[in-house]
Amino acid sequence: MFVEVNVIGRLFVPEIILLILLPLLVYFRSKWLLRPVARKMIIFVLLWLSAQIFTDLVREIPFVDWSRGWAKIVFFLLNFISLYLLLSRRKIRITLFCAGIVVGQILSFFISPDDYAIEYPWKFGLGYPVTTTFVLLSQTNVVKRIKYGTEFLISLAAAINLLLGFRSLALICVGTVAYIVFNKRSLRRGTAAATLSKWAMVNLAILLLGAGFATIQAYKYAAEMELLSEKNTKKYLQQESGQYGTLLSSRPELLASSLAIFDSPVIGHGSWAKDPKYNLTIAYLMADLGYKNPQTYVRKGDEGLIPTHSHLFGAWVESGVVGALFWGWVWLLALKALWKLHNVRESLMPLAAFVCLNILWNVLFSPFGAEGRVYMAYYIVLIFFVLSRAGVVSQPKEMKST
Repeated sequence: MFVEVNVIGRLFVPEIILLILLPLLVYFRSKWLLRPVARKMIIFVLLWLSAQIFTDLVREIPFVDWSRGWAKIVFFLLNFISLYLLLSRRKIRITLFCAGIVVGQILSFFISPDDYAIEYPWKFGLGYPVTTTFVLLSQTNVVKRIKYGTEFLISLAAAINLLLGFRSLALICVGTVAYIVFNKRSLRRGTAAATLSKWAMVNLAILLLGAGFATIQAYKYAAEMELLSEKNTKKYLQQESGQYGTLLSSRPELLASSLAIFDSPVIGHGSWAKDPKYNLTIAYLMADLGYKNPQTYVRKGDEGLIPTHSHLFGAWVESGVVGALFWGWVWLLALKALWKLHNVRESLMPLAAFVCLNILWNVLFSPFGAEGRVYMAYYIVLIFFVLSRAGVVSQPKEMKST
């Protein structure tokens, strides 16, 4: 992942390898793509691509922008197809690919870090690979033999992320621990009965919301007690200065993207949509709401790019409601997986829960593109895999458990 080439846009070596493998994989396993889960995924992405093409033609988007916009969707689809055909048979491949992502992210940080990773080395550099390593280790037999070993390891990752200022990843880790505890409790009590499952759904929602609230309060306490770095403490105090606290200031881009969606909800604004007014609107709104240094919320160096910071809102802004429809489906897929797996004994449960909660967060609050084309394709393949082992969806008959 640390090696990339510029062809229209950023293209990573793994994508090139997956593209080379694709004809061979399709030749031997083309029938796998007829499975309902794969077919539905492909149809949704093709609808998204069609909507993007239509929007760009209507808006007369220049080649430099529409070529990258179309390529982003096309390579995401090709990555998914290749990974689905390559990984769907065996658990070991699912696990090894995740380990490969960890190694790639670490090498990317040390060999070719971007400006964000240099300024915030944990949040944009080592945070995700180190945390994912903790999750992978938590599901090994050695750790599972220790009572509460899995929960302790992921809780430790949550504490590290909290102290180093990576709030969202700490929140995801805490949610993962809460889900694992709930899963074990469900297995002991046998919540397969439909009447009991309705109460289990309510209990799960309360547990996850409670875990999220506890994480937010813990971060607030750490900031007030000056347990965070000076930079993170200063950032937190600034974000807390306004009327809605960090609820709004941590993702101010959603203000601009909401206005852009309101202005063109059906067809969107086009690939790499640009309009400086939406960016400047953030500063004015943040100032009106009482936030300190509102100019710091204005993105610089993007040539007027409409800020979104969300898979869902980003697609909606660029390709209209059909693009949002795809990411809404992905979000519901992750939610469905969490519910369907709550009373299933699955060896990949820690990783599955971690990935599902990542999707729930990233679809709403993180931008899509670049490395995300590979990571999100893998996440969706993983969800299909664990759901198939639980008997929820149909997968290739040749799939093995090891």
